[in-house]
Amino acid sequence: MQPKFRKVPHTVKNSSFLIRDMMEPYFYNPYHYHPEYELTAIIRGSGTRYIGDSIEKFGPGDLVLVGSNLAHLWKCDDKYYNEDADLTVRAIVIQFNRNFLGEDFWSLKEMKGIKKLLLRSKRGVRLNGDNRIQLQKQILDLLNYMAVDRFTGLLFILNIIAKTYDYDLLACPNFANINRASYKKKINGFNN
Repeated sequence: MQPKFRKVPHTVKNSSFLIRDMMEPYFYNPYHYHPEYELTAIIRGSGTRYIGDSIEKFGPGDLVLVGSNLAHLWKCDDKYYNEDADLTVRAIVIQFNRNFLGEDFWSLKEMKGIKKLLLRSKRGVRLNGDNRIQLQKQILDLLNYMAVDRFTGLLFILNIIAKTYDYDLLACPNFANINRASYKKKINGFNN
């Protein structure tokens, strides 16, 4: 199955990036990609996470940075799709394009660590360990921030992620260059 292109709004309500509090019966996006980077914090819900050619289970506490144009999907467990299910999922999703801070911002010496993090994210970065709990709280706090506080809050979060060594890269190193047919069988049917 081919990933679908998804257009993401670049600015929302005077903000240079998008932050959404998704509370739904289940996650509904298809296997998709977009040029924006995406930081997803799972607050409630469980299922299977697809990042490039990586397929893993997810649950509360899952925190992943998805790179630009990297195909991804969080598919809930079957129990979420039952009509009589009284279940809900919740995720905080932050999306931003590479130049949301201006074209020259990443050239600043102080941004070297975050710039390297964004390069790593082309494979998907899953955070592990105790940092995830602290980061999820800070991501939730962003929902209540306005203007500069929201902006600096996101930079603070990205800086913490950039400094951590407790992470896994998800997609294989040359995922973008592999023949996508080789993994289609592996993921075929997950997006029905």
